[in-house]
Amino acid sequence: EFREIWAKMEPVKQNNTIPAEYYIPKGIKPGDPKRPAVICLHILAGNYELVHMTCSLLASRGIPAIMFKLPYYGERAERAGKLVAAADYDVLIANSNEADFANVRYFSGFWPLFEVGGVAIAPSGKVALMVGPESKEFAGKWSPVKNIHRMSEYRESADPQFPGAAFSHFKDVCDSIGVSNPKRIGLAGWLVTSIDLYQALQRAFPEAEIIRAGNLATSLR
Repeated sequence: EFREIWAKMEPVKQNNTIPAEYYIPKGIKPGDPKRPAVICLHILAGNYELVHMTCSLLASRGIPAIMFKLPYYGERAERAGKLVAAADYDVLIANSNEADFANVRYFSGFWPLFEVGGVAIAPSGKVALMVGPESKEFAGKWSPVKNIHRMSEYRESADPQFPGAAFSHFKDVCDSIGVSNPKRIGLAGWLVTSIDLYQALQRAFPEAEIIRAGNLATSLR
């Protein structure tokens, strides 16, 4: 039954290869008696550290373990960067909220629960995660993206104030991924992008053209 399922070719090419890491106990040989084995699935938003440790521990105790990765999970921003370059964008900004979380979750593993979240992706594939004032610690624990920017424009709709707090700006975000003074900005998550957020992007880059680019992000999913 497994052979039949695995032999089926899907129209999405990358789904036809399942990346995996197999942890074999020392001293195990062909023909040895059968032993239990464990299939380990990584946490979607994690960076594999926990599942690597689990598989290593199992193998050290004589139990084979195999870890399956979500296809291309670690390479998504690089693939998006190629599409950004092909579309002649200098940067892609993709925003999400709790109800429409797909863009940010897909590229960073972070799910914005009550504030807005965003990712910035350069043609090089470098990525930055943008979160609201109250989400940076949570994002740091869940996202494999460590280039995280705390921004007031991504705050919740109740419009809380944070007097004296230090925040990043869109220029800081773009500088962190090697993009300076972008002229063409692709924007995905158009309907979850608030006026305040959109205007902040305009103020940061007044000469830039902001182009609706939702299809670029959804074409990867």
